[in-house]
Amino acid sequence: MGRPNAEARRWLVAAVVLAVLLGACAVLFLLATPVVGYGPAWIGHFFIEGNRPATFGHPLWSLRADFKMLSLALRGRMADEVTRIYGSPHPAPDAPRVDIPADVPVRDGRSHTDGAAQAQMS
Repeated sequence: MGRPNAEARRWLVAAVVLAVLLGACAVLFLLATPVVGYGPAWIGHFFIEGNRPATFGHPLWSLRADFKMLSLALRGRMADEVTRIYGSPHPAPDAPRVDIPADVPVRDGRSHTDGAAQAQMS
C-alpha cells in the first residue's frame, strides 16, 4: 500500500470515509430534491386549487415558471404580476386571464372565460 506512517494512513482513511459519506449525502439530497421542492407545491395544487400540476406534463416549463415566480416573490413583484394577468391582486379561483383574448381555448377546449361566465349565471 505504500503508507508506512500510521498517522498518514489514518488521515487517508479519514479522508476517504468523509468523501464517501459526503457522496452518499449528495446522492440522498439529489434524490430528495424533487420531493422537497415540489411536495408543498403539489399539496397546493391538489388540495387547495383542485388541479393537476404542470410538473407532470411539462417538467422543464414548470421549473422555469417556478423560478420566475420565485424571482418575482423575492423582488416583491408577485402581486403586480397577478394583477397584470388577472386584473386583481386577489382574483377569484375561476377568474379569466386578462392577458389572453377571450376566444383562445384552454387545454380542455373551453374558452378561458367559460368558467367565469358560468359562475356569473349561477
